[in-house]
Amino acid sequence: MSVIDIAQTAGILLGLLFTIVQLKESSKVARVSIYATISERNDELTKLLIDRPEVFQKLYVKFSKSNDAFSIPPESALCYRLINFLDELLHYADEKFISESLLQGYYSTAKKFVSLPYIKGFWADVQGEYKQNIRLQKEMNRLLSTT
Repeated sequence: MSVIDIAQTAGILLGLLFTIVQLKESSKVARVSIYATISERNDELTKLLIDRPEVFQKLYVKFSKSNDAFSIPPESALCYRLINFLDELLHYADEKFISESLLQGYYSTAKKFVSLPYIKGFWADVQGEYKQNIRLQKEMNRLLSTT
């Protein structure tokens, strides 16, 4: 084996090592980005509840389906956002982008919302829209059964 062959082999190995390090760093950046996205969504929901307490108050009354096909009540829009936020959390947990402990922290908040009468009725009404998402259905039903 000549010096050139050894140098080429070393170059290839160093290139592979560099690629592995870059991939690990890239996954760390992606994870931080996901944490930031989750925090932003959580902050948006919290801000909405603080800025519009009248919407939050409506979650304490029983759900009644709107017959208006062209608009959605603000409390229903909030329920969709909460359900989609939970769905996103479950996806990131399945992909191992967030830890189980972080997921459980958000679950404790989600459990408080899911226990409200409006959200219970809303979920019963829209559950069919999420029939392909078995994990979300299972988790929503688990949250509802413990309230």
